[in-house]
Amino acid sequence: MPPTAPAQASSEALVERQAYADNQQKLAVVVLITRFHYKGHDRIERLRATIRLAEKHLLPTTPYALYVFTRRQALLRLREGLTGLLAPHMYVLPVPPESWVLPEAASNKSTWHGYWGQSYRQMGDWRLGFMGAFACDRGHRYVLQMDDDSYITGPVGPNLVELFDRGGHQLGAQRIKTDPPLVTGLPELVRYFLMAYQLQPATLFKHCDPPSMAGLYSSINETWPDNKELEPAATLFSVPTHGGWDRTVLNGNFVMISLDFWFQPLAFIQLCRASGGAVMYRWNEQAVLGMVSQIFVAEQGLYNFTFPFMHRASPRDALRAGGLSP
Repeated sequence: MPPTAPAQASSEALVERQAYADNQQKLAVVVLITRFHYKGHDRIERLRATIRLAEKHLLPTTPYALYVFTRRQALLRLREGLTGLLAPHMYVLPVPPESWVLPEAASNKSTWHGYWGQSYRQMGDWRLGFMGAFACDRGHRYVLQMDDDSYITGPVGPNLVELFDRGGHQLGAQRIKTDPPLVTGLPELVRYFLMAYQLQPATLFKHCDPPSMAGLYSSINETWPDNKELEPAATLFSVPTHGGWDRTVLNGNFVMISLDFWFQPLAFIQLCRASGGAVMYRWNEQAVLGMVSQIFVAEQGLYNFTFPFMHRASPRDALRAGGLSP
């Protein structure tokens, strides 16, 4: 006899609660892919290599659930492109339409600077606005954002969830780098935020010259090739060419976030998104996360991964480097 509707609902709720509880010890790995051919490359082919390498080098020590998001109209094509790879811990999901909306302040494309397209800029806003809440709703305590060509080419080592629990880490990145001067206006927004909320930042002033609020400003390094974008501002305001914030950011191709921590700096993250600057000046999530780490995270709370890793390489080269056949 088939189960009654109430019995079935009760059973499904039990399964859902158990999955939520299991996810407490699993890493949520989130990949967004909205363009299948970009910069002359087959992005699904790259994603396949990324998944294969994560299965070989991350999964043996760190249980995870992989969530791959794409536009709803592309779901079938992506699932077909991942034929033979998908396992029970992998999900191909549609991007919720309400999560894929430009901030009002950045809706005028004539204000955008740099060569990056709309999908790239929206990716950063989507990661800031949707990804953490999604992973938290499913019971995860940590989320790892990866690009479709983020290749783990050697053993990760310890269970990353346990590593972060033991070390009390709030953020982790594979690469910490210097962004170009185009990432402008963010230090000025941070000055407002610190004043308004009367906060003493954790490590921010170590990234400023001079190392105080006086050094929290945008500057134009004359040796960078994209400075033409900033010439109007430089003319209007005599933007300095030395000193200021050093533009140290967390490269967005591999960033792990504690969800117990994520909602603490939410007011700052929402301010960055609402300002439009994350889209207009391509702060994206990586510059915002760089500032989050410098404002809210003590030095030991930021973890720098050191396992073998490749980005933007060809799938063939990455697979070979990771010990797999192309």
